[in-house]
Amino acid sequence: MASIARSNAYQAVADICERLGVPHEVQNGSKHAKVCFTVHGRPISIVVATSPSDHRVYHNSRKATLRVLRQAGVPLPKNV
Repeated sequence: MASIARSNAYQAVADICERLGVPHEVQNGSKHAKVCFTVHGRPISIVVATSPSDHRVYHNSRKATLRVLRQAGVPLPKNV
């Protein structure tokens, strides 16, 4: 089984959270993991695969994370 720390999908979510200063934690599952964080008192979790499905996984996970944060009301700088 692939380590979540080496997962490109997890790395994309973690990179965004760290750049924006959003504390996060990982809940491991058998095939997927959840990256959980709280924004404006609202718990949010993003499911990420522990192994990449294709070469676009980092980009897709990054975009999905930005979309969720934008919808939660997090102001995003242009250079994220």
